[in-house]
Amino acid sequence: MEKTVTVRWPFKQDDNGGFDSISEAEFVDAIKFSIKNVLLTNPGEKISDPLFGIGLRKYLFSLSTEDFSSLKGDIRRQIIKYIAYLTKINVSLDLTQIDYNRFAVRVSFEVGPKQIKDFLDVVVSV
Repeated sequence: MEKTVTVRWPFKQDDNGGFDSISEAEFVDAIKFSIKNVLLTNPGEKISDPLFGIGLRKYLFSLSTEDFSSLKGDIRRQIIKYIAYLTKINVSLDLTQIDYNRFAVRVSFEVGPKQIKDFLDVVVSV
């Protein structure tokens, strides 16, 4: 049985006069989409908020000289700011393939009272 999480937006009535709901799987997909947007959007690319985004692709062209020590914290701060309903966030980097111009970011997350847990892997490469 598929779990429902909340009412689907925009509101649409179902056959019983209630509202269509969004499943847990659809909710998790929406969270992953939001995280991916934060990770891949370049700062300044979103006109309404020039501070939005990490711009992971910019790190590809300076992998051998880049200081990744602050990247995890930057990602965490962006997610806390723009996806504030997540209750737990863990960010990890896989830098083992830097010499091949690729790296990976994993964001593990947990959401509110239903304790929905999942993760998103984003691999950035040339």
